[in-house]
Amino acid sequence: MRGTQGVKQYLDNVVEAARLADQAALPVRFVLLGDGNQNDHLKALAAGVERVQFIPPLSDDDYFDALASADILLVNELPGVKEMSLPSKLTSYFATGRPVLAATDSASVTASEVRASGGGHIVPSGSPRSLLEGA
Repeated sequence: MRGTQGVKQYLDNVVEAARLADQAALPVRFVLLGDGNQNDHLKALAAGVERVQFIPPLSDDDYFDALASADILLVNELPGVKEMSLPSKLTSYFATGRPVLAATDSASVTASEVRASGGGHIVPSGSPRSLLEGA
């Protein structure tokens, strides 16, 4: 399974950013890939939000193709997460050569890796507006 939607990812933030994009009629679409333990909650939260899309898990080849087709790849983390392990998806993200947007604590392991890669931008976690402005 790819792109699990777990609590550490705090994807409520992404749904709220999509809601703000709807309100402002911005040309943005957030795609949540996978069927993690927060999937039902996120779909309920996203009811009526046009700028968020849910896609079920993909095969490895299709997963990489989907990542490579994105304008920006998102890593979104729960506010306060600093010393947890690096999200495994980040390695796949870097392999695509696509820019990465990391909504994370600026002192986190994730932020450190994104800065070291030179391939991304960091915005504060837990702020839908910052996430939307970073996209």
